[in-house]
Amino acid sequence: MIFKLVKDGLAPESFIEHAIRTHAIAKFLMTHVKIPVDREKYLYASFFHDIGKLLIEKLGEPHTPLSEKALNAFKESAYYETILSKFNLSDLSSDPEVLQAIASHHDSKGDLGFYVAIADHIASTSSNDEIKNRFQNSTILHAFLKTTNFHQYNFYTITFPSFSKNELNAVGRLILLKLLFETLETISDVWFLYELKDGCRIATTLPETDLRAQLSQSFNQNLLKFISSQNLESFIGGDPQNYNYFVEIFPDELREVIFEVFANRFIDRLLRDTKQENLEQIGLSKEIFYQLLKEDFTFLPKSNAAMKKILQTKKELLQKKKPPAWVEHFADTDKRIIDQILETVGVDTEKLTYKDKIDPIIRSYLVAINSAKSSKTKLSVDLTSFIAIDGHLNVETILARENVCANCGTFEASVPLSTLTLGFRQHKRETLFRGRNNRLRSTDAFSICPICHFESLLNLLLVGVTQGRQVRINPKTHFILYGLDIDRDLLESTYDEDKIIIEKLLQEFKITWQSVYTSRPEDFQIVLYSFINNLNTPSGPIDLGMTNTTYSSIFFSWIASRFNQKFPFIVSYCINCLPKFLSNQQIQFPNGVINLYSEIEHQFFEFVFSNINDYQMRRDYIIRYLKSPFIGLCVVFKNNRFIKYDDKIDELVMKLSENDKIYEIIDQIWETAKLGGALETSKNVGAFLGNFKGYVGDLDRVINRILKNEKITKENRQKILEIHEKLRTTLKALTDSERKLLRKQIQQTKYLFNSKKFYELSKNKGGN
Repeated sequence: MIFKLVKDGLAPESFIEHAIRTHAIAKFLMTHVKIPVDREKYLYASFFHDIGKLLIEKLGEPHTPLSEKALNAFKESAYYETILSKFNLSDLSSDPEVLQAIASHHDSKGDLGFYVAIADHIASTSSNDEIKNRFQNSTILHAFLKTTNFHQYNFYTITFPSFSKNELNAVGRLILLKLLFETLETISDVWFLYELKDGCRIATTLPETDLRAQLSQSFNQNLLKFISSQNLESFIGGDPQNYNYFVEIFPDELREVIFEVFANRFIDRLLRDTKQENLEQIGLSKEIFYQLLKEDFTFLPKSNAAMKKILQTKKELLQKKKPPAWVEHFADTDKRIIDQILETVGVDTEKLTYKDKIDPIIRSYLVAINSAKSSKTKLSVDLTSFIAIDGHLNVETILARENVCANCGTFEASVPLSTLTLGFRQHKRETLFRGRNNRLRSTDAFSICPICHFESLLNLLLVGVTQGRQVRINPKTHFILYGLDIDRDLLESTYDEDKIIIEKLLQEFKITWQSVYTSRPEDFQIVLYSFINNLNTPSGPIDLGMTNTTYSSIFFSWIASRFNQKFPFIVSYCINCLPKFLSNQQIQFPNGVINLYSEIEHQFFEFVFSNINDYQMRRDYIIRYLKSPFIGLCVVFKNNRFIKYDDKIDELVMKLSENDKIYEIIDQIWETAKLGGALETSKNVGAFLGNFKGYVGDLDRVINRILKNEKITKENRQKILEIHEKLRTTLKALTDSERKLLRKQIQQTKYLFNSKKFYELSKNKGGN
């Protein structure tokens, strides 16, 4: 019910979206405009003012007269109590004044319903100008302007337009939105009202120009603060001569922070190699490493191999036929070059210990510094030109024709593509780049816009990097949950009934999660789950199937269904993208949506996932038999004789065959076999079926063979004949496609009934 559309147009809204927005506006009006009505009644009526629209399709009447009937029906759902709790509402579903306000909010003039209509009008607009025009052109609404201080406030829609074609950037985009929300809440005279899927709605006394000025300064500062507070050391590493990459991907304002990260990394390595607790025990200090950052050693070679010469003395180098040009920088001919370098920053080299450990680390450290300082890229933090206020965006960022962003194809490109940005992941239907990567990377013109770059950078900070490629974003699959009642122990608490499955999930897919945004209880929280795409085993990497569309669809559908059972107010599920609409009955992928699979198919998935340990076989069963789970179950038994038929499987078989005409025929044939003792005459259960092809003559031969058993009782013989007569009529009416399916399924069920027979024999004998 809550996902039914109640607002059409360019930006359609579901009931729950419009209810939350109207409620937020009502709260603001109560607090700042001093609406002269009861607060609890006003907030409740504002939330449920469009409840009648949930019954329009069913009853075909205008929505306001249906309000009370719809509210009574809605009270029976799991959502009602959740809404009251999350939005701190009292149950006023029987209050006459509230019901009257909801039913008459379109034509009230001076009571509670009128003020509900005011909140509804504001929530139904998308810009401040639209609100002002609507109030000026309505006599009743215009009077409201004159009698209150409402005219002092502007209601702006703040959005972050993003057109990135890279699925990985969804995570970075979440962080940008988080920073936008938090920034707005720190600006005086700005009141955060509610979230949108690409931004938020605010109320403020500031004009647009002043708001943009304050937002620009605060947002850029918060973005810098957020990046610098991350664990930067966790992904900086690799070959020191390539450290310029790490400088290029960060803004210039953080260059000193990044250089300190370099220093700390080499300090940790030195302490680890010497097994000492502090640098002073070696004869060095942190200040010495930091001072080396400030000195100019750019004349030295920029590779470890060439840098080995600094372990020699100037005299030794001068004796060579062609001494390196940089040798002239050093004065003392009898001292090692590396000692002279350390002495320039105050080191007493005579007192150094562990020189054999210090030399290679200082050498690599100098290579890393020189590499970083060789970077020519200039990148400053300023994303505020990409923030739209009521749709107003800096046109100059869009009207780029000479150098368009290679990723989004929309904004002007100004950031050269580094080894970090965007990796190599591609959409199914269109490549990320306008040509081959190698060709484009070899040209200076290949660049992207700042917002695409920062989305990638933030994504990397949260998700991490791939192994062995230190500046490549880890291409995990991201499952994004968007809702109101998300619990910190969400994943574990969803699987109380089957610990085996959750343990397998955590072990195989290396699932990690992070709560991206939570503020007030009535605001949406976004949780991100990261799933690896393959598993590294001693025998080599194994594809877990996440890249297969069919497998991943049912996999995520199964998880989403389990979440729905325990957390009814998760309102959107998305894979590698932000929600475009709210509905917990569908999963949104970058290229489209899928409806959640049925409970029967989920049970088949659980059965295969729990009983099959071979990753490839498990995935193939699910992919191949998703559209015919009954046949899939039979083939599982064919290929895995160790699986025993039990009560749980019997229940699954019954569910798989509900309302299935073909299965009813098969079930009746097996019933005749049981009545005729055919299940007890041979281990090869089903041998009596022979070449059964689904025709009446095939059935006659099967029944004739079963009736040859002289031990059949008269009563059972009569039952077999009755079933035979009914089946003949049913078989005659089958279409060719149904007959073909029957032929296939009845042969497959041999494996299932073989297992069932042995299970029943074992059970009757007291076995397991």
